Amino acid sequence: MDWWFSYKPLTNRNYAHTIWVPFHGFYIVYADDGFWDSKEAHARIDLSAVGYQYNYKAPGSTNVFDIQSQNINVNDRFDGWRTMYYSDLLGADQAYLRVSASYYVYARGGGSTAQLNFSDGDANYMGMPWVYID
Repeated sequence: MDWWFSYKPLTNRNYAHTIWVPFHGFYIVYADDGFWDSKEAHARIDLSAVGYQYNYKAPGSTNVFDIQSQNINVNDRFDGWRTMYYSDLLGADQAYLRVSASYYVYARGGGSTAQLNFSDGDANYMGMPWVYID
């Protein structure tokens, strides 16, 4: 999921971006690895940011959720704000910032499951990020 932000810096200098992304959803990760079979489940969420002014700048990223195992049976809510920091050297001209949330799920073996759900029901959704530029 990508969000684009645009702004015009006032001077030529390095700008610090503090980014908050709200998550409202749940996860289910299940795998019952036995002696005669091979099962695994994995769920992961990463945040990244990249600036653009005349060309793309170096990206930044951080992991906000990562759970995996061959013997696992967990499910819970994943709610709240996750934060990341990004820095960019910019001139006094139009600038853009792309904030991305990437989701990865993997399940191997019969009966195994990995789920990240931010869409079922009214209580599960991805909110709009907040960006503070200093």
